[in-house]
Amino acid sequence: MYQMQNQNMAFNPNPSYAAYQYNPMQRFQQPEPQIPQMQPQFLGIQGKVVQSESAIMANDVPMDGSVAFFPMQDMSAIVAKQWDANGTIRKTVYKPFNEQMADSSSDDKRIEIGLSDDATKAITDKLDCLFGKMEELEDKLSSQAQRKSSRTQKESES
Repeated sequence: MYQMQNQNMAFNPNPSYAAYQYNPMQRFQQPEPQIPQMQPQFLGIQGKVVQSESAIMANDVPMDGSVAFFPMQDMSAIVAKQWDANGTIRKTVYKPFNEQMADSSSDDKRIEIGLSDDATKAITDKLDCLFGKMEELEDKLSSQAQRKSSRTQKESES
């Protein structure tokens, strides 16, 4: 009987520990999928202050497709550059908008529409002449009204 027990059991040099036996029905634990760690993105604005647009080098534009901003030192413009999918750099220029300048340009347009000095003088002369004639008519009408009132007074007295 001792031999039969030994045949069914695996060789174990240390009998106080159970021998590891392989069970083909036992499922192996599935390895957990590893989630790729995202690198933290740069949260600032990329770019630098430049003297002129020619000072912007291709190495200054990030290769990841994000936009880099390059304000001019005199604040005349802000140049934005970004790599395209086709390997070229796309450029956009932002220029400041001054409302006072826009208002003055509309005044300039009004002046352009205005008449020349000669035409303005001729129109002013004609208007002065018309006002003079209107005053003459008013004077005549007022003198006629006075005559009528004096006639009616004389007739009423008699």
